[in-house]
Amino acid sequence: MTFKNAEARDKYLPHPQHSKFGELLGELEILDEVFVVDYTIKP
Repeated sequence: MTFKNAEARDKYLPHPQHSKFGELLGELEILDEVFVVDYTIKP
């Protein structure tokens, strides 16, 4: 996922729909593991 800024990311992470999506992925057993990269592009 790509977020416009850190504030948007921080708002999404604790959102109930985010948790539901994670639960769905677990039920579907389609991921072995999660890899997250968090970076900011500086001008």
